[in-house]
Amino acid sequence: MATLARSPDQCDLEKLDSYDYGGLDEREQVALEQIPRFRRFLWFCSGSDAHVLARCPRSEWVKQEGIGGIVLATAVLAFLSGSFAIYSVNVGLNTDDATFSDFLMAVLVGVTWSLIIFNLDRFVVSSTGHGDGRETISPMELLLSLPRLGMALVIGLSISAPLEIWVMKSEISGKLLEIHEKNVKGIMGEYDSGKEVYIENNKKDDEEKAAKIAELDNTIKKFDAEIGKQLDVINAEGSNPLRPGIGERYKAAVAEKEDLKSRQDAARVERQKEQLKLDDIRSKRAELESARREKEADAKKKEEGNDGLILRTKIAHETFPRESFVLTALLVVIEIAPILFKLMMPRGPYLDLLENQEKLVIARFGIVEKKETSSGWLSRGQTVVVDHDFHQPRAVERSVVEQLSAESRLRSATVEKFTEQQLGEIDKDPSRFVASPPSPKA
Repeated sequence: MATLARSPDQCDLEKLDSYDYGGLDEREQVALEQIPRFRRFLWFCSGSDAHVLARCPRSEWVKQEGIGGIVLATAVLAFLSGSFAIYSVNVGLNTDDATFSDFLMAVLVGVTWSLIIFNLDRFVVSSTGHGDGRETISPMELLLSLPRLGMALVIGLSISAPLEIWVMKSEISGKLLEIHEKNVKGIMGEYDSGKEVYIENNKKDDEEKAAKIAELDNTIKKFDAEIGKQLDVINAEGSNPLRPGIGERYKAAVAEKEDLKSRQDAARVERQKEQLKLDDIRSKRAELESARREKEADAKKKEEGNDGLILRTKIAHETFPRESFVLTALLVVIEIAPILFKLMMPRGPYLDLLENQEKLVIARFGIVEKKETSSGWLSRGQTVVVDHDFHQPRAVERSVVEQLSAESRLRSATVEKFTEQQLGEIDKDPSRFVASPPSPKA
């Protein structure tokens, strides 16, 4: 056992965490350095002590590597989850509009989120106790692990939501488009409400005016035909060599042509008026349709922006409840698995060596654990640590108190001896200690 240090100066604090308590020999140190870096990284992920594991059988390595692998896998899933969450929020359904900055932002947020989850998950797993060394979980172990299981559950749920959306991306996108179309129809239905009668009347007026104009066009064409016939008569009578231009038929044809021409002009004037009315009707309808198209485009634009993470998660839970539950449960199991495995893991050489090292550190600095037998209903009969005796600070305290006490006694003896010496000098020659009166000034 290490010698108890008696003062802070004698505590070699630099060797406190050097593991040099009968530490690794040269062969073991070389063996540790030759272990693949990825394997040592998995040990780091699990919160294990590589120096202690180097002395253990490979079966202990596999246990800690498995726990570290789960923690690493959780960090990778957290990266994918965070990256996709930010990417889906920034880009939405229009993936063709994605820019490099969108990808860069997604990667940076994903890395940050994964590091946060990795650090938290590693701390939760490494701070979880190793249980009682049995392959079962006792009620006391389960009770003590509830806070960590709760944190692991929250982490698992936070990671699962974006991953659910990622896995069911195409299905959710299709459902989201249906929701957008339904919402746009609802908005346009409210917009068209009250305009049906006006639109119907507008269309009715349009049809009536168009029919009226068509009728007038036919009338004008008929007038053209009749005028043409009268012109033929006029031309025929006008070419008569006996009485050109003065026959009865000629006069009647000219009169009829003028009458038809007058009636045709009146029809054309009426058509022009009806055309102006039709143009006004169609202009108003065009303005209404243009305003409706603008309203519909604005509604579609707003709906396209309504595709955030919360809405997608809601769609996933409502539309695909079974698939969503399975994915969430799987990620939660992955998250809480290391905690449960550590509680169910049989006691092995690693735990024995780790506990031995901790006790060596405690003993090195003179710390003694006070243990009692628990009487609680969950831990009845188990030995638990209730307090600690810190011998080294007490030894330092006694040393300092004794030193101060000795210094105080020395000062008192010095003053007393000096006083005796001065009194002896006064007895020998008192005049030496009597001041002469000042001489008068001239």
